[in-house]
Order: sequence, then structure tokens, then C-alpha cells
Amino acid sequence: MSLDRQYQKIAQIFNEICSHFSSKKDYIYLFAKYDTRNEWWFRGELIWLFEKLSLKFSLEEKVNGDYLDFVLYIGNQRHLMELKVMSIGKRGLRSYFSENYLFKDFNRLIRKSEKYKWVLTFAYPSDTASWKKQVKSIEERNREIKCFRICTINLEPLGKACVVSLWNIR
Repeated sequence: MSLDRQYQKIAQIFNEICSHFSSKKDYIYLFAKYDTRNEWWFRGELIWLFEKLSLKFSLEEKVNGDYLDFVLYIGNQRHLMELKVMSIGKRGLRSYFSENYLFKDFNRLIRKSEKYKWVLTFAYPSDTASWKKQVKSIEERNREIKCFRICTINLEPLGKACVVSLWNIR
């Protein structure tokens, strides 16, 4: 697979992720309503989905001294992937974009030599305008980090959304 085909494949996988979690919005709504961060539930759903899609992957694989949430094998390439789930309620969106949270994963992946490095985030409940503002701020400050894809899952009646984002780390 060429570089372009790798990005096309990961975009297809992201579309499947968004479709899958859109069908689970009742659960995500409850997590948001009760301000609970359920990273293990999201991880379990991803395991189920990756199996359903017949993807080759490993969990908690050690890569250059760090255990990563997922390593996807697409063609002959390894795609390193970290997962972050953010319940915005009590903490606020900005706190998740600090050096102590999301940037720990960004920086861990920046140090890896693999071509394909990703952080998959679920943030809820969030308004999309605030999310996009944070994305823009990060991309302006960090050339190595690019938000590759975003989808939103409406969480009525909260008037907010779950924002699912796939970040590419160079």
C-alpha cells in the first residue's frame, strides 16, 4: 500500500468508528449526563469493531519502551494508536489539552519513528465551536500534530455533542 492508500484506509476505518459510536449515542449521552469517563468501554467497543472489520491489531503492545493502546496492521505498515476519552463536565475542555493529559500521548508518539501515528479522542459533552477552537490552537502551535478527521454525535437533550477526532502525529 502506498502512503496515500494508508491514509485512505485509516479514513475508512475512522468512518466505521463514527458510524459505530453514533449507534451507541444513548450510552454516550448517559456518560455525559453523569459526567463519567469510560475509557475502558470505548476501548472494548473498538476491540469489537476492529474484530468485526477483520482488522489485524494488538493491544498494549510495547513499542520502543512504551505500551500503546492499539497497534493496527494495515498492509505491511504499523499504525500506532493511543485512545483518550474526555468527560468535559467538571474539568473543562482546556484542561484536557494540557501537558498533563492529551499532550502526554502526542509527545509519546512524536518520539516514535513509525510513519503512522494516531490519537483517537472522544470528548463529551462538548460544543463543536469550542472543540474547533482548541484544534486550531494546537495545530498552530505544533507542526507535528494535525487533526485528521472529526465527527460529531449529537447528544440531545444536552444541546451538546460527543466529538470524535482522529489526530495524526508526524
